[in-house]
Amino acid sequence: RNRVFSKNLQFIFVEMPKFGKRVDELETFLDKWLYVIQNMNRLNDKPASLTESIFHKLFDVAEIAQFSKVDRAEYEESLKVFWDFSNVLSSAERKGREEGIAEGVAKGEREEKLRNAKSFKDLGVDVEKISKATGLTKEEIERL
Repeated sequence: RNRVFSKNLQFIFVEMPKFGKRVDELETFLDKWLYVIQNMNRLNDKPASLTESIFHKLFDVAEIAQFSKVDRAEYEESLKVFWDFSNVLSSAERKGREEGIAEGVAKGEREEKLRNAKSFKDLGVDVEKISKATGLTKEEIERL
């Protein structure tokens, strides 16, 4: 009835037995997909002409699908270890960054207090008043 299902999605019906291109005849992305679908069970390695990243991923998944139960369990455990380590590292980086920022802010605030105290001292303001205003000790102010 030729009704549009979606503006963004279309259906293409392919009679796979009629698709007979060899790997060296693949020209379009669709050609490559049809070739892979038709020949996946016979392919031992990814053909060199399938350079798009999606085909790298597809062949990686196909390889994993062939794992024995033991190999698959080991693979999944190694992935879990990798992702756990990655998350720990990411958390440590974030925490380190936050601590570094906090340390930098504190250092900047301290330097500002010292500059202000020095300015007040140079203006002849009493050390006791400078100490109350800045939170610095009298000894710190006298060393300026």
